[in-house]
Amino acid sequence: STQSGHYGRGNPYVDSKATALLKGHQTSILDVVIHEDMGQIFSYSMDVVLKVHDLQVHTCLQTVMLKFPRGSRPPDHGAFVLHLQLKGANSLLVCSNDSIAELKLANGTNRTTKRAVLSHDRAISCGVYNPLTHQVITGCEGSVVTIWDINTGKVMLKLSNAHNNQEITAMTIDTGGKRLLTGSRNGNVKVWNFNNGHCLKILEAECAAEVTGIVALTEKNAVFTVGWSKSITAYRAN
Repeated sequence: STQSGHYGRGNPYVDSKATALLKGHQTSILDVVIHEDMGQIFSYSMDVVLKVHDLQVHTCLQTVMLKFPRGSRPPDHGAFVLHLQLKGANSLLVCSNDSIAELKLANGTNRTTKRAVLSHDRAISCGVYNPLTHQVITGCEGSVVTIWDINTGKVMLKLSNAHNNQEITAMTIDTGGKRLLTGSRNGNVKVWNFNNGHCLKILEAECAAEVTGIVALTEKNAVFTVGWSKSITAYRAN
């Protein structure tokens, strides 16, 4: 339960920081459930008050004072108070030790858009973490490379059409931690500057075969790739 009478919605990328604080309850909150299709949050407090908040704009949509068959005495509740029954009935159950209240919900299946946080428009195919800059780098089937700040979850840099619409199939950071290397389905490998997204070099493929692994050794000035070519290809980094 939440004794403050309000609760927060978390950042999907940074679990230590809340993006919103939803207030309104006067007593301790016993349970919270989320209806994803409707985009709503249901919260229930000890004074038998149910509140409905919008998941996106965080405003209170409705407040319901429930009535249980116990007169003026508040009901006793167990560990699990709220339950969403989505199949068939599409209802919210509020459970006490000796009774269950059912609230019929609006049909949430007719929403035209589904609320979700997407980092790429196409499926993510690879990703790496740079401990020196505290950044996560992801690549997708749509040939897009995105660099993220791990502390804030914000996009620092996005490289569109990084491999001429070829799917990005592998990536790594050199041992010096200053350059990003990406490989594609056609076998080419590109070397990128982390700071400005400039392509420093293109390592041409010996054959048009997907790259599945890259090792970049700064101290040896060498890059090694493997993949569907069934061989190890060595390049000079500079």
